[in-house]
Amino acid sequence: MKILAEHQYNDLKKPGLTRDELYELAVDKTLISSPNQLKDCLVEFIDHKVIINKDEPDGRTYIQINFPKETLEKIITNSI
Repeated sequence: MKILAEHQYNDLKKPGLTRDELYELAVDKTLISSPNQLKDCLVEFIDHKVIINKDEPDGRTYIQINFPKETLEKIITNSI
C-alpha cells in the first residue's frame, strides 16, 4: 500500500497505478513474488474500501487509494 500511496501522493493528476505497474514495483522491492499474492492483498483492501478500481477513458483500470492527500502522507511516513 505504501508503494501506491507514494505514487499517488507524488502525482495527484495520475489516476493511480495499473495492477501490472503495482505488481512490477512490488516485485522489484521484493514485497511479493507472485500475482496471487498481490491479488490477495488487493482483495482485502478493496473489500474494506481502502483501495478502489477506477476505469479511465484510456481503457485501463487503475488502482487508487480512497483517501485524501493528507492521509497518503501519513501512510508514506508511517504515521498511521
